[in-house]
Amino acid sequence: MNTVDIDKMILLLTGGLSRETAEHTAIAKMGYEPAAAKSLVRLAVRRLALAARYNRDEELARAITRLNDLYKQSKGIQDAKTCLAIQRELNKLLSLYQHAPAAESGDGQSPEIEAARKHLAGLFTGGDAMPLVELCRLAAGRILNL
Repeated sequence: MNTVDIDKMILLLTGGLSRETAEHTAIAKMGYEPAAAKSLVRLAVRRLALAARYNRDEELARAITRLNDLYKQSKGIQDAKTCLAIQRELNKLLSLYQHAPAAESGDGQSPEIEAARKHLAGLFTGGDAMPLVELCRLAAGRILNL
């Protein structure tokens, strides 16, 4: 079993061939005996499975770093539209919208919280439609970027 045959088998499997069809192809077109064809397919499947594994924490860190770099570049050329799109993507990636407190509609909140929300909403375009958590995060971001 050589590397070229393994690579061919990986291509066949990723192209949509079933394991059984891939085994028949290895026998008919590649000259393998049935037991060796089965081993070839098994090895190709194992390599595909290994290639598909990833470390979620590493990929998350990589994605966040890339988005932050894109944000800095977009901010550098004063492209607010792209900055907003990148920030939204980061928010989704970090699940920031899922953890917002339920009582953000203004009903039953203290006058201080309502005053803070009104003030923060006035600082950002579309602020009236944003949850308080998002307004606070944006304000903190501005303070950090000063």
